[in-house]
Amino acid sequence: MALLENGLQTRYLQASGVTPAANGVTNVAVPLVAIQAGASIILTINTPAGTAGPVSVTSITAGTGFSVKAGTAGDTSTYNYVVYNLQ
Repeated sequence: MALLENGLQTRYLQASGVTPAANGVTNVAVPLVAIQAGASIILTINTPAGTAGPVSVTSITAGTGFSVKAGTAGDTSTYNYVVYNLQ
């Protein structure tokens, strides 16, 4: 089984990319057909814009994608994501 440099098994890594810009007010949908219920999603800042703050995953819909929401009203940043399906 292939391993990433940090030792995580690649069979769990389903996708990575950049979210659409946060709007600081509503959830932003990230379409991702490969996502499973119970997936783990890691978010990091990509391009800070506006008043960047904490961001969180608000929902996961298996086979459809996930939603994120910025924690500050003025946040219009984009965020990197990595999705691990652990099932």
